[in-house]
Amino acid sequence: MKNKIKENMRQKWIEEGGRLLAWREELGLSRAFIARETRVDYGRLSRLEKGDPVKEARLVSQVYRMTLEKVEMEKVFKRLQTSIGAENKGESTKNHS
Repeated sequence: MKNKIKENMRQKWIEEGGRLLAWREELGLSRAFIARETRVDYGRLSRLEKGDPVKEARLVSQVYRMTLEKVEMEKVFKRLQTSIGAENKGESTKNHS
């Protein structure tokens, strides 16, 4: 029974690590960037992404996720700014015609 629980937890962390890795790569970020932003050791992040045991895994995972969310929101905000800027520029051109 204990082995089954351990195996289920291991599978959970493999899946979580895979999701974090895929999200990081989708955003075009390096593991070194995440390590700098989170102040979590590069090796610990590597183990987390592989689903290997990591001390304070829940906390590390949460900080990692929050960093990815922050970067993603910054990218969305920049796209919105660019979009609004382009719309305003178009209106400015219309008003001068």
